[in-house]
Amino acid sequence: MLKPNCRIFIIRHGLTDENIIPYSHLHTAKLTEEGKRQTEKTANILRNIKFDVILSANTNYAKDTSTIVANIFNASVQYCTDLNERNIGNISNTQAKDLNKNYLTLKGKDAWDYKLNDNIESFAEAYRRIIKFIKFTSKKNSGQTVCMVSHGLLMRILLGGLGYIPYQKIFFTTLINAGYIELECARNKVEIKSVFGLKDRTRFY
Repeated sequence: MLKPNCRIFIIRHGLTDENIIPYSHLHTAKLTEEGKRQTEKTANILRNIKFDVILSANTNYAKDTSTIVANIFNASVQYCTDLNERNIGNISNTQAKDLNKNYLTLKGKDAWDYKLNDNIESFAEAYRRIIKFIKFTSKKNSGQTVCMVSHGLLMRILLGGLGYIPYQKIFFTTLINAGYIELECARNKVEIKSVFGLKDRTRFY
């Protein structure tokens, strides 16, 4: 058990049109009204926690989510590209479907390292990005509690990298919109304390 010097809560953004329409790639999408309600509900669940710092991915819907959280906690937001979703480049809808179909057949480390092409970030590469950022943030904000707003797949990749779920389960699970992960960080170590909203995936497009 760690004696944490920093607690981090990572919240997934609320529901967007991109989540409703498969392969729409609407990276400029806004939160739906349901997404706003989801975010408010999660923020109220966490309302007894004092967030010293709020960090957010810089997609529009992550910004919308973090703004709702910041207003409830009366805090400001800093935007960070390290919290952005795994980079899949400018692939077509057909290629995106192929990427998902391939994940259905991959096992273990094959799924962790798989790339459809060189422009796509593998799960392993995305994990190295997010865990480096988390460790940097925990050291910078020692003794504080940090809120991060990020994206579902990146958060599941983090769960896989930290051993909470097997590598092959990353694609077979989903984290509900406005679900969250609670982390405890100390001495360059990161441990998962709780996860809210992780469930089996029922749609693979």
